[in-house]
Amino acid sequence: PTPPPAPLADIPAIDPIDGLRALLSSPNHAAKQWVYQQYDSQVMADTVRAPGLGAGVVRVHGTPKMLAFTSDVTPRYVRANPAEGGKQAVAEAYRNLTAVGAHPLAATDNLNFGNPEKPAIMGQFVGAIQGIGAACARAFAAEGAIVACADLDAPGAAATARAILDANGQAHALPGVDIADLGQVRACTDAAAHVLGGLDIAVNTPFGKLSRTIEDLAPQQWRREWEVLASGTLHTFQCAIPHLRAAGGGVLLTTTASQFGDYGAYTHPAIFPAYGAAKAAQELLVRSTATLHSHEGIRVCGVQPGFTRTAGAVAGLQDFGIPFDQFEALGAAGMPMGVGDAEAVAEGFVFLASDYASYVNAITLQVDGGSYASHFGRMLA
Repeated sequence: PTPPPAPLADIPAIDPIDGLRALLSSPNHAAKQWVYQQYDSQVMADTVRAPGLGAGVVRVHGTPKMLAFTSDVTPRYVRANPAEGGKQAVAEAYRNLTAVGAHPLAATDNLNFGNPEKPAIMGQFVGAIQGIGAACARAFAAEGAIVACADLDAPGAAATARAILDANGQAHALPGVDIADLGQVRACTDAAAHVLGGLDIAVNTPFGKLSRTIEDLAPQQWRREWEVLASGTLHTFQCAIPHLRAAGGGVLLTTTASQFGDYGAYTHPAIFPAYGAAKAAQELLVRSTATLHSHEGIRVCGVQPGFTRTAGAVAGLQDFGIPFDQFEALGAAGMPMGVGDAEAVAEGFVFLASDYASYVNAITLQVDGGSYASHFGRMLA
């Protein structure tokens, strides 16, 4: 997904002293203490482990409980290989937390999109959603779940299942399915329940495409957007609920409004008439379905991702002739925590499906590194 490194023979010769000066003058190698030393880290005197030592630890005021936090990434790893660099960032954060005796519970990363008026970003978004679906399957399998993978892209679903099996997980690949077709969704859901011996969790990660203005919006664009995002989510819920009910309860999860569907509907209405409306319908479906079926032990939640680094997203940008590292550098100015990873979005799904979230229902979890709030803050300013 990223350009190969330049051959060693093509690297220009640099004077060692000049090279050392360049390294020492780079902010990447400078002390970072000034970032946190200008703030009071002892507010209310609940700080147990101060900043600068890997993971900070704070006491929950008035209780014996404590929380540990860490933020980690090695940018050069991510630039060299986004997928592997993202994994390394998660692994580093996990190590820092366990080193202070904490049990890692949840992760978030910057998962937001750049200027949605640029068609290249839409290509990145489509690929990102596909990558998020695959990452969710891998994350659930890593937690011991038996996973059934289905996608409009049947070979992609099969590749995800193979990757899980290669990692000693348990997975099944199902035939391709168009979630706009209720019959296909029902057959797929029934097949998943059959091969899994029942259904406890259903995860839906649909994606759509941006349209233009109201006047230019073709009827077929409106119908397809609505069929995939709104009707597709409804079909997933309709077909999964009987199986969850038979299991005595379960969890329904779906991606909901990204910045494109929510923030974008206010700030860029010209390109969001169909997408924004369908995403709004998804949000309402989450809340209404949760309200109607919570008494059966069925929880329903959404995950709102942002701009996400996946192989599909990289390919989507390449279709427009844009190298991913160039796009990532341009987007850094408007993304509080930089470009995110599909694995971080997947962890949001895993958290919502876990016992840790047993009292969480009818909500949308933002996994976007603060981009949504940042965008609205700039808009209101």
